[in-house]
Amino acid sequence: MIRKIISIVLISLFISITPIAEKNALSAQPGCKATPGDAIKILMTSMSTLTNVFPIRLAGIQIINLGGVDDFNSISSSPICICNMPPPIFIRAGLPLSMWEAGHLMETVKHPWCSPSVGIQLPVPFNQQAMGSEGQQETSNSQHAAAQVHMVIYPVWILIGLFVDVMCFQYAKSFDYLYVTEIDPLWQNDMWATLLGPEAILVANPVAQMACSIDSMKATINRGLDPLFWCMGAWGSTYPMSENITSAGYVQANAGLAARMIAKLHREMLLWGTIGNPTVSGTCQRYPMPMWMKRQYNLLLLHPIPDSKRRVIGKPGILWTSGKNIPFMGDDFVFMLYNKRDCCLF
Repeated sequence: MIRKIISIVLISLFISITPIAEKNALSAQPGCKATPGDAIKILMTSMSTLTNVFPIRLAGIQIINLGGVDDFNSISSSPICICNMPPPIFIRAGLPLSMWEAGHLMETVKHPWCSPSVGIQLPVPFNQQAMGSEGQQETSNSQHAAAQVHMVIYPVWILIGLFVDVMCFQYAKSFDYLYVTEIDPLWQNDMWATLLGPEAILVANPVAQMACSIDSMKATINRGLDPLFWCMGAWGSTYPMSENITSAGYVQANAGLAARMIAKLHREMLLWGTIGNPTVSGTCQRYPMPMWMKRQYNLLLLHPIPDSKRRVIGKPGILWTSGKNIPFMGDDFVFMLYNKRDCCLF
């Protein structure tokens, strides 16, 4: 843990003295309003909303379903799964288990280095205004937002002692920051972000963008279309994979930035595929997935005003964002990332 923090600090110091292209977003201003009370509220809310892990399927049978949340059957209905193993075992048989796994937080913060999940502004040994940006501009019926995103390992299962003895789930043992965009120059600049997602050039045309209206309608009914990887339903476009986004509503725009970060981390191979039949390794183990699959993820708003249900990527904000942002609380958001997880239980 200490070595990870030191590594982040050293990388930050290096980038802080490196010339970076001028940013279009507004300069950061001090104003983090995170308090220890926010951290406690986020912890309590994350535990009280864990019913979003349901429904659970075991051996092809749906054993628990509270209803009202997104779900789909991503593996076959066979009661047995078989996975390859190293010799001398070669193969093992088990029961297919499917559920929604909660293990990460996504912070989208208007104020750089602000972290509501720990209730403080992270102490960094350099000028905090040199990185990150804040912005909120309203144009006609849409809003432009700019925010930094933190992906946080949040082992809530360890805290409550649930599912920790299931071998196919690999839970982190402690709270930690997996990714912070303040030290990522590609996140700060739309043009630089194209280096990570050059296919954005192929979908930057009216025909491809019109297809996003279909994705938005599908997200309204159940969930978006995975083949339309450049669309995030009503939340905006996946590209550029940077801090700037335009969407209908500020809460929805921040949800879009969190979803965009998921796509970015898949491209950087920090997030892998976790769903599918044993033939594609999803049930047996995680597998590389450089192009994200939207249906694999849901987001649940925890802060500043918590939501009760996880939402599919691209769900129109008019259906769930009303009253979810109070300006004097700082315009910083925290989402619980729910990941669809298929597992071969033995």
